[in-house]
Amino acid sequence: ACRLGNEMAVAKTAGDLLVSTEHAVARIDAGTYGRGENWGNPIGKLRLQANPRATICVTCKQREERR
Repeated sequence: ACRLGNEMAVAKTAGDLLVSTEHAVARIDAGTYGRGENWGNPIGKLRLQANPRATICVTCKQREERR
């Protein structure tokens, strides 16, 4: 049962990664990649290098994590 749970968790993580990657590609196609979805602020090169699927700028991410 534990092994099945682990496999399900891996599958969910892989599915989430695929969805976020597809979203990033759609943002590239739309010309909005690199801009935060909240306010349109630049996400920043270093943040995008660390997480190419980022959808919000560092400031918004910090606020989100404080909640």
